[in-house]
Amino acid sequence: MSVFDWIVHSLLLREIQIDGAFENELWFSVGGKKARFGQREFCLVTSLRFGKISEIINTPYVANENDIHKRYWPDEEAGDLKLSTVYDRFIAGNFLEADDSLKMALFLIANNVLFGQPFDKKVTPWLFNLVDDLEALNGFAWGHYVFKMTLHYLRHGFRSRNSKKGYGKVRYRLYGFPWAVEVWAMEVVDNLIDRFGMRLQDTLPRMRRWTMHKRPRNFVQTILDMEASIRSEKADVKEVLETTDDEAQADYWVGVDYNLT
Repeated sequence: MSVFDWIVHSLLLREIQIDGAFENELWFSVGGKKARFGQREFCLVTSLRFGKISEIINTPYVANENDIHKRYWPDEEAGDLKLSTVYDRFIAGNFLEADDSLKMALFLIANNVLFGQPFDKKVTPWLFNLVDDLEALNGFAWGHYVFKMTLHYLRHGFRSRNSKKGYGKVRYRLYGFPWAVEVWAMEVVDNLIDRFGMRLQDTLPRMRRWTMHKRPRNFVQTILDMEASIRSEKADVKEVLETTDDEAQADYWVGVDYNLT
């Protein structure tokens, strides 16, 4: 397992239920102290905006004769197209229109990075329409959509295998953008970064502040030692992330409390 896998796994093992908690947030107990991961924390980490979701996600996909789908894969249904096919075409270059490289790159980033889809999976068809309209793409409530997807898989994305060979093991399928959880953990747990990486600088959004390059030999013991230092009050855990003045004025903070139901 990677450091990312270990951190997310360790947090999920420490999820707790809090009276009065809102539907769209998770709470964890780290070293006996509680911490919240909700849409505010997700927004502060990623700078992805919240707001009303475009109806494009619920509208049946209809290919536009001038979009990249029809230009490069005219004989394939969008729902049958694999992400690896789009990636291979992007790497090949020699684009037919000047802005096709940008559109294809944005399509790949949304599918693979924000939605967490492996390259062997099929693409999200409505993204073809969205990347064809850069104004609509820039105005899309990415925070709302990606956070809800991420939250769903954090809650339901792992299950026990029933096969004899893998009995008792846990398999993760964390689609969405669970990387935000790792960065959030660095922000709320004082001494976590000392064990796994380093802080780069104070910049925004917060996910640009950190780098992960350390891999402890005994991850479980490292986490237990970290929690011991929290219990002995040598380190602290922030219950919620507070905004700075710059963050409160940022465009992406507008609408952060949008009702996601």
